[in-house]
Amino acid sequence: MLNKLIILIVCLLSFFLNRKVLAQTANSSAVSEEATRQRNFTISGFGGPLIRTMQVMDDWGILIGGKGGGIINHQFAFGGVGMALADGYDFVGDNLNGNENAELNLGLGAGGVFIEYIHRRDNLIQFSVPLHIMAGGVSVKENDEEIESSGIFILEPGINLEFNITDHFIPGIGVSYMQVFGSSLENVDNRDISGITIGLVFKFGGF
Repeated sequence: MLNKLIILIVCLLSFFLNRKVLAQTANSSAVSEEATRQRNFTISGFGGPLIRTMQVMDDWGILIGGKGGGIINHQFAFGGVGMALADGYDFVGDNLNGNENAELNLGLGAGGVFIEYIHRRDNLIQFSVPLHIMAGGVSVKENDEEIESSGIFILEPGINLEFNITDHFIPGIGVSYMQVFGSSLENVDNRDISGITIGLVFKFGGF
């Protein structure tokens, strides 16, 4: 009976000791994997077109452009961005030559840099939060002849909903607010070309 009791105690001790060793091993592996993951530094690149609508004088115009850059650790992106008002925007205004009901065309273009935070990169649906910082110009033309122009500065924060279709292509939809500073035109002020933009985002590259 004593021998059986000793054998049972030894077996129980062995069982609990083995469990403790396994738990410590698993914990050490997890810590090691986390440390390795933190030590790993990855950088990849991407690029693609932008197609958006923007508020112009209480109406909507079409912006086209593109952006591209690098992605650090699948989470932080940076690079260059540029866009322009496609075909301009037609309106009635002052041609600065005595006609206040002239048929005019507004042009806008800008380029600069962006930074972007990417959330839930491993999910089918991810979010990204970009900030565009751009400088450019705005102009007004009558019959293709420029009658006034001005430099502008743009700050544009936004949020994108993106879909991890493949490892090399991520489409998405985005909403942003484009705040314009510095316009000194007679026909157009900052408020006329500042506002919400809504559109499509296409990213090609390695993610």
